[in-house]
Amino acid sequence: MNAELSVFSQFEGQGNDNALSTRDPILSRNSSSPVGLTTRCQFLPSDFELNPSSMCMKKTSIIVIGNSKGGVGKTVTAINLAGAFALMGKKVLVVDTDFQGSATEHLKVLEQAQEQNLSLSKAITNDLTLDQVRLSSQIDGIDVIAGDIELITVRDRMAAEPHNHLLIEGVLDCNALSEYDIVIIDTHPDWNCLLVSALKYAHYFIVPLFAEKGSVSGLVTFLESVQSKVRRRLNPSLHFLGCVVTNYLKKNRTHQHFFQLLLQMGEEHGFPVLTPPIPYSDRVKSAEASQVPTMHLSTSVASKAYKTLASILLPELKGRRQGRPDAANIETLRSAVNGFELEANEF
Repeated sequence: MNAELSVFSQFEGQGNDNALSTRDPILSRNSSSPVGLTTRCQFLPSDFELNPSSMCMKKTSIIVIGNSKGGVGKTVTAINLAGAFALMGKKVLVVDTDFQGSATEHLKVLEQAQEQNLSLSKAITNDLTLDQVRLSSQIDGIDVIAGDIELITVRDRMAAEPHNHLLIEGVLDCNALSEYDIVIIDTHPDWNCLLVSALKYAHYFIVPLFAEKGSVSGLVTFLESVQSKVRRRLNPSLHFLGCVVTNYLKKNRTHQHFFQLLLQMGEEHGFPVLTPPIPYSDRVKSAEASQVPTMHLSTSVASKAYKTLASILLPELKGRRQGRPDAANIETLRSAVNGFELEANEF
């Protein structure tokens, strides 16, 4: 098997997935609940324990798209993977946790969300579940929970709440979740309670990045945060599906060299690099303007790449897996990144 396509095998770790804790000393601080924001998180007892068997119904697979660096193609990747999975006959829910609402706008549900006053912030603030706030997009097979500017208020008010890592779970943990094969959660680059709560409830995560030296530092920072703040206590079974290079210029020598170095670094330090890289395409911008996934506008190299990537990922999506996945050695990886950036400077 091609080395780049066999990266998933190293993450089939053995172990016990039942030692989950809902207390994170990094995130939890003693604080009184803010007036005017009612959420189920405030009313959970301090010794609240969650039954792992109820965390997801059937075989719904939940994927977070994240990176500590902004502008690397997170929303484009979320939207186009959703579109590709929908074309494959899968029922997909896109959850927009970014206050900028780019995924919401891209899937053409912004006006609908505003008219009906339905959004993720509304769900969290009023203790609603996904069946009460989801919106149907114009793309068959894709529903959306909208993001909006009010998520800033939610983020700030819930920052010091001891159970803020349950925010996304409170919205998604209902019978309606089983209607979906795949849930894709688009995120903001800030490390905040919305992102942590998404990673806490997710089964998998993907990190998009550009073929540029600075993107690798963002990847390492994100992996380090996931390992220390999520996997260690909140979600030990969270699996890293891999990083995916976006806006890739095949004829650009710097991009070629970057991608080869990234493949080598991933193999040596224990993290998967997904193939194919997503090529740069003017069609991606056209699709954004038309508010549809790229493959729903026309055939392009980018749409073909996202379809291929979705077909590679789909067999790996099996809901919540058992056992603790292997983790990249962050210390050696960070050292490798320093060398990586020095070598990249030569191109």
